[in-house]
Amino acid sequence: MPRGIWIVFFFLLIPWTLAAQDEPLVEIFGGYSHFWMPSGFAPGPTYDFTTESASLNGWSLTATGNLNRWVGIDADFGGYHGDVKATDTHYPVNADYGHDFKIHMYLFGPRFSYRGNGRLTPFFHALFGAIVLARVPVYGGSESSFCQAYGGGLDINLAKHVAIRAMQADYVRSSLSSEGENDFRLSIGLVIRF
Repeated sequence: MPRGIWIVFFFLLIPWTLAAQDEPLVEIFGGYSHFWMPSGFAPGPTYDFTTESASLNGWSLTATGNLNRWVGIDADFGGYHGDVKATDTHYPVNADYGHDFKIHMYLFGPRFSYRGNGRLTPFFHALFGAIVLARVPVYGGSESSFCQAYGGGLDINLAKHVAIRAMQADYVRSSLSSEGENDFRLSIGLVIRF
């Protein structure tokens, strides 16, 4: 089918979609987020090190474009920071020291919301993208890997354009180490709707 027909078809659907929506076209969430990484093992260039679990504090920002009453697309960004105890297993002597962890995530994917109750809006999303970890002191700067997050949450609607995200919980899977990580994220904050 010629590209011009697809373009016309797309522009004909936009007014129909907008007219049918009584839900917001765009939702912006911003708030506090806690990121938890279980203990891990990572190879270094001349040594190996293990880390205790990392409990990091930070922020989360999500923009959601709603395609209809039930389905939207999330663009999710987060930043987390904290100190983690580590052990350098460089032979023949182990050394304990602290790591400064800085994590950033860039995720995108579908979101499914249930808007049957005017007061509550539960949702589920599946997000895919990248995670970047900077550890100091570790030779080589930062590491990055593919990342996926599965979870959901509950928004409490205060007014037509404002809601409180009472809870958002996500299971986050990445491959920063050779064994991979099973991480968890909890977020709360404010939702503004347009």
